[in-house]
Amino acid sequence: MSTSTQGAKGQSNWNLPNTLTWLRILMIPAILALFYLLPYPWADPAACAAFAAKPRTIPVVKPVVNSISGFIAVVPAERSAELERLAGDCVSAFDAFRAPLTPEDRARRNPSRLTPRQCDYLDRWGYPYVMEEFRFHMTLTGRLDDRRREPILAMLRDRFATIGLERLAIDAIALFRQNDTNSRFRILDHWKLRSSP
Repeated sequence: MSTSTQGAKGQSNWNLPNTLTWLRILMIPAILALFYLLPYPWADPAACAAFAAKPRTIPVVKPVVNSISGFIAVVPAERSAELERLAGDCVSAFDAFRAPLTPEDRARRNPSRLTPRQCDYLDRWGYPYVMEEFRFHMTLTGRLDDRRREPILAMLRDRFATIGLERLAIDAIALFRQNDTNSRFRILDHWKLRSSP
């Protein structure tokens, strides 16, 4: 095998296409390092865009207003395997971007009141209510005591019924940032999920 950079008739093999090909090959380790080793802020949006571009079945649910763990939220009327799969895929795909679970965070989750599986998920994923334990919800209130919850739940159900929303496609993801535990979340960007054919 010849290592000569001279081609036929004495021409150099280092033309523009060949040079660009070698530069692309040499850039692969640098790009991998940027995504996986360095915490650059552009890595989050790039990971979201890559996740959204993967074809998948788009979950469609019938939304209802209900009480969940003392809160009032919009929830699916019944379980959806597609939605649970999407939620699990999100947890797995974005785990590298979450903050590490501190001993204080773990204690705050009251591990003694969790099931063994929830404790495993807390230690593995940083949150006990993921995978099979996840319940999709869009929170409408803070935690309410029983006396206040029932009249507010009735009022919100009436209001929600006027919208006439019979089906809700979970067809996008969004990236939020919270600067500290006391600040509000702010949306940075969102991406439409690609539907499988």
